[in-house]
Amino acid sequence: MFRSLSALLLLLLVAPRLALATEPPALPCGDAALPLATSVGAPPAVAVWSGSDLGPAWRPPACTGWQPGPTRFAIAVAGQFNGPSTIDDILARVGGVSQLKSVRYWSVTGKKWKGLMPSVRAVTAVNGKERADFSVAEIHSGQDFHFVASDNTTYRGRVMQATKDRVAFSVENLTPVKLVLVPLFHPGDIKFFCIIERRPDGPWSYHSLLRIDANATGMGEDGSYVNRAVAYYRYIAGIPTDQEPPAVR
Repeated sequence: MFRSLSALLLLLLVAPRLALATEPPALPCGDAALPLATSVGAPPAVAVWSGSDLGPAWRPPACTGWQPGPTRFAIAVAGQFNGPSTIDDILARVGGVSQLKSVRYWSVTGKKWKGLMPSVRAVTAVNGKERADFSVAEIHSGQDFHFVASDNTTYRGRVMQATKDRVAFSVENLTPVKLVLVPLFHPGDIKFFCIIERRPDGPWSYHSLLRIDANATGMGEDGSYVNRAVAYYRYIAGIPTDQEPPAVR
């Protein structure tokens, strides 16, 4: 049960179809997902857990490969969409990292739409050379793919699974996220895992989990992190990312 009033209020605001989350987040990798995906055309379901909600013994879903440990908070997003025709179309969006500079989210603090990553470029490795976006063939192979955001943070993506009807991939920061010279997020503090699979009746289902580790010092409004997670869902689903209303105003 939620022990954080702020987390409870946030959940009620952004995911009215999920009244209370009495269990930890779950991904569709052997367990029933939590939250459940909403229907096609409806805003995605969103759930938020604070570190106290999860507790120090929380074990993340096994398919993420994440180690148990203290967590600052976790955000799950689940929805359905009719978007791309094939899994290669999905993979092209995952590997097309330069397109993330067009993704926008609602900043709860700034009260305006902002760029998720005002600039982003694919690179060959950490401290590697700039290169073109990653092709479907490259990331289909399961190899790591790296990109650098506008704040010079390097992220590593990795496709864990890719079949004709399902893709699972992860992203995490490999270098610190800094404000001037102060590290706000240490390497590995930001972890993201996503599973997209075609349902038997045609639509794609989407489930993602964002985890911020407990030693992260850079925070802000929880709602802005929710809006970032929903903005990525919209990007994958082909929905305008700055479509009104945002998940959290």
